[in-house]
Amino acid sequence: LLIDQQFLSRLAGNREKTMHRARFQVLIVIYAAEALIASTDSRAATLHTDDFSLGQAGWMSGGAVVSLEPDGGPTGAADPFLRVRPGFTNLAVFNSAPDWTGNYADLGADRVEVDLLAAAGTSPLSIRLVLFGPGTQPPTTATTQYTSTAAAELPADGQWRRFIFSLAEADLTRVRGTQSYAAMMSNVLRVMFRHDPGAPSSGGTGVDGDLGIDNVALLGPSLTTGDYDGDFDVDGVDFLRWQR
Repeated sequence: LLIDQQFLSRLAGNREKTMHRARFQVLIVIYAAEALIASTDSRAATLHTDDFSLGQAGWMSGGAVVSLEPDGGPTGAADPFLRVRPGFTNLAVFNSAPDWTGNYADLGADRVEVDLLAAAGTSPLSIRLVLFGPGTQPPTTATTQYTSTAAAELPADGQWRRFIFSLAEADLTRVRGTQSYAAMMSNVLRVMFRHDPGAPSSGGTGVDGDLGIDNVALLGPSLTTGDYDGDFDVDGVDFLRWQR
């Protein structure tokens, strides 16, 4: 039986090309799967400001009654704000939405700024920022928590005040869990504001208070001229901050 050597060479060459093509297709499938997995991670924190002009922006009750008020924010008429009143446990409100969860370290987030008000005729408030994570999702009592070492003290006079909550390790106290500060900053699962007077605690305290919240901003250092709120964008919010 005589076999054409050129035919055998062509056959071998075609087989090798087919194998290369198959390997290439496998790599494409792998890369596509990795990209899909990455794209489905909804925890993608951004430097931004929640001004409640489009709703509650993911802020929910942490034991209090939370409502969106259409007027009465820092700029007055037609400036909506979030109102937090006593509920079944503590005076607290939290956010686990994508804009507030994820890797704060990679984002460069270094502070949270917020306008706060304690309604006149109610109780003065001591508000702390709380970061949850890492741990279980959704967060539970097993989740690591870091809270502001110093509370924002609010007299019950009905006046809006701007507060800055630093995210630096020196300004936070771990009140639950065992994870390090670095681990927490790379995997934030929830952000909360709660009334927590005295020394930092892991649960806060109930109070007959009435809290107003507006212009909640996750911020980082900015080199942009006029970017007074540090969100890497110069807009009307920066103008209002400059006016103050």
